[in-house]
Amino acid sequence: LNKFIVVVIQHLAVCDLLLSLFNVLPLVISMTAQAWVLGYALAIVEKVMVYFCFPASLLLVCVLTSSKLLLLTFPLKTRSWSKKTAHLACAFFWVASAILSVIMLL
Repeated sequence: LNKFIVVVIQHLAVCDLLLSLFNVLPLVISMTAQAWVLGYALAIVEKVMVYFCFPASLLLVCVLTSSKLLLLTFPLKTRSWSKKTAHLACAFFWVASAILSVIMLL
């Protein structure tokens, strides 16, 4: 695999882990208890993380597929892509996701 794609997959894995930790686990706990027992603050954190991680996941999947297309279409131009380039691209989309989540929560 290309190192650019590997870095994007790692960022996607971090996004999925955040979603599992802040969405799935609290929901399983509340379904087991048949009520929300985790407090008001964690309820807010859970909603913010859902609004942050879903767009980040979608954007990172778009980066992954677009980078695969560019790697196949322009193999010589994309040879210079490095891990740093991938981290910068992913950081841009993490920030875009944060901005989107703020807009959705207002």
